[in-house]
Amino acid sequence: MNHSIAAPYELLFFDADETLFDYSQCETNALTQALASFGISDISLREKALVSYREINADLWHRYGQGRAFSNPRMSLKDVDVPL
Repeated sequence: MNHSIAAPYELLFFDADETLFDYSQCETNALTQALASFGISDISLREKALVSYREINADLWHRYGQGRAFSNPRMSLKDVDVPL
């Protein structure tokens, strides 16, 4: 039995250095929309949340690089090496 699947793409681009895609702006937009969906529009609170998100995200990527980011499926914010 042949289980080959036709590739839906001819090319696939990876953008690891933000050359094509502005990840920072996308994070800002996504967080703003997420907070707005909960009725939170305070700019000061949004900025604090964005700083915390980026610190947590950087810590998780660091853990991932060490092979331990997702070793505990019940990991919570208290397990992240960032003061909240």
